[in-house]
Amino acid sequence: MHFAKLLTASLLLVGLSQPLPAQEPEIIICAKAGDLGCVKKNVKKDKNSLFASGKNGDTVLIAAAARGANSIISYVAHEWPDWRTNDNGSNALHMAVAANHADTANLIIAFVKDDPDTNFERFINAKDVQNGATPLHLAAARCNAELYNYLVSQGAKTDITDFSGRTPQAVLALCKNTQKSSQPKKEPKNVGKSVKSKAAKTSLSSATQTAHTAQVQTEKDTLAN
Repeated sequence: MHFAKLLTASLLLVGLSQPLPAQEPEIIICAKAGDLGCVKKNVKKDKNSLFASGKNGDTVLIAAAARGANSIISYVAHEWPDWRTNDNGSNALHMAVAANHADTANLIIAFVKDDPDTNFERFINAKDVQNGATPLHLAAARCNAELYNYLVSQGAKTDITDFSGRTPQAVLALCKNTQKSSQPKKEPKNVGKSVKSKAAKTSLSSATQTAHTAQVQTEKDTLAN
């Protein structure tokens, strides 16, 4: 019994000695919540917080892009833009497109184009390290043809392949086919009326035939008499 208590106590101590999971910086939490006031408060306290990284290496701009928090993106991009990728190789444009935030993607592209320290062509065609997907691949995977065409108009390349060898065009075609096949088949209009009309015509024809047969039989009987 005494040994068991000692063992339990030692295990508890070992557990307590393990480092606690690192909490995300407050400014990243604020960006993920879309709280501009909270972001500004952190920047006022420490401007270096603009370069903070959260889980998976998410920057303030990446966290805001995933949320679709355009006000935060505008504020941070004016203060000190940080267009780094996260640990998955995704940049802010990846996150905005993946979340289907077309207006956010538009805003990010406008800022990056004006940033002399960022290679825009490399940015818009960047591949993530997980699937080799560019932002255009992600727009295609969402079947978002409007966003897809917008990215192409801004310089996104349609011939880049992901790690599965698929181009954005191939992904878009696959998505559309899948979407089409999953939709329930529509019943032709007036199909109920058509069936009823056909049944009525069949019934009428049968009745007419029966009456005609009876009339012929009557005539035969009359002739026989």
